[in-house]
Amino acid sequence: GKTLATKGAQYNLRILVGEEILYQYQEYDFIRNTQMKAKINCIAKIPENVKDESIALCFTGIKDGVCKISQVYVGNGPEVMHHVWIEFSITMGTVTIMAVWGVIAIAIAFFLKNHGMREYRFINVGFFLFLCGLWCLTDTSFIQEHTPYPSLICTISFYAFMLMSIPILYFVRNTGDLKKYKIIDVLIVLFSLNAVCQGLLNYAGFFEFIDMLFITHLLLVIGVSILIWILIREYLKERSDELKTILVAFAMLAASGVLALVLYWLFKIPYYGNIYEVGIVIFVIVLICGLIITMTDNILYKAEIQAYQRMAKEDKMTGLGNRRAFDDFINVFTQNVTEYDNALLIFMDLNGLKIINDTYGHSVGDELIIASANCIRKAFGEKGTCYRLGGDEFCTIILNPTQTEEELLNALDKEIQNYNHCNNKYHISIARGMAWLKQHDGSIMTISDWKYQADQKMYENKGWQRRL
Repeated sequence: GKTLATKGAQYNLRILVGEEILYQYQEYDFIRNTQMKAKINCIAKIPENVKDESIALCFTGIKDGVCKISQVYVGNGPEVMHHVWIEFSITMGTVTIMAVWGVIAIAIAFFLKNHGMREYRFINVGFFLFLCGLWCLTDTSFIQEHTPYPSLICTISFYAFMLMSIPILYFVRNTGDLKKYKIIDVLIVLFSLNAVCQGLLNYAGFFEFIDMLFITHLLLVIGVSILIWILIREYLKERSDELKTILVAFAMLAASGVLALVLYWLFKIPYYGNIYEVGIVIFVIVLICGLIITMTDNILYKAEIQAYQRMAKEDKMTGLGNRRAFDDFINVFTQNVTEYDNALLIFMDLNGLKIINDTYGHSVGDELIIASANCIRKAFGEKGTCYRLGGDEFCTIILNPTQTEEELLNALDKEIQNYNHCNNKYHISIARGMAWLKQHDGSIMTISDWKYQADQKMYENKGWQRRL
């Protein structure tokens, strides 16, 4: 009534009680090699009615006269499965780490995209991790033994292994200006063709996947060697921390890969995959952490540049755009003027500022300039873009306005009245002039005529207010 578990499928293991065969390894339609067979758990259920019978483990097909017999576990079914599960949990832990880091990489990519920064390398790393996790999971005997479709699982494992290098090739290709190395594109094509050709040859019955595995291993050695050569060459030119981090990560991956290949081909040790899995995890952690540090530095640098650009185009006293910002806007607007239904230009000037400065001092004048800017911002800020062109001169440009001139001017007057009502000592008065870019007949004014018309109307309003 107990359960027995051991390994030895590579020796065509049979487990017997007396003459009764409880377990016998059988090859199915997916051919495995010695290393793959060595990972399989051979589990047999011992009948309840066994009495005075010996249990025999028969190993055949032994090469070189050496047979490495694994430990034999006997116990209740749940106890034995617990042992098998502990063995499998190591792989599951690795796969979980890969999945978590893959999600983190993809999330970072989308976060950067939403903030105007496209960093495809995080997506490359994410897909690489998903393929690695799929390979690690499907390469385990636990998954292969506990599915009704072991051949399909093994096939998926081989395809995942053949394809998982492609995202990393794209990663290197998307680093800096490494697109200039066309050998990377050649490697991408070779790895893709390798998967397609192996699939066709296997389907046609010419070769088994296991017989063509050395081709994939050879491509991996060549590919990693070329990538490391490219990275060393570029690092010696630029001496950048980013390339240094990527180079260190690839060196770790190459070391684990070489060790895994040595264990696989020379010693035929079944746990070659675990070495490579650990190497992949270390590789990705170093890679992503390095990328995060690099991207953080780039974001900070970009933020500083944007801050300097904003400060260069911002009036320090009022916070509105300055003359430079206005000129830049007009230059861009001129090139895209036909894209708008209409545009409204409002020139404004603070009345009586010279008298206030002469009478009360420039500090009071500055206070009224700031108050005027706040009134203009509150009246037009949500509808258009506001500027202080210099001194007591202001301007607002409203694209595709939905309000009439009267409604807009009323909004400005309302803000001025609110300020004057709260400030009994110093009142402000703002002259204004409006000009529409598109005339009633549908013709479009030149930019110079547009500005001239708004300026003339403002001075007409200023003279009218003086007469009042």
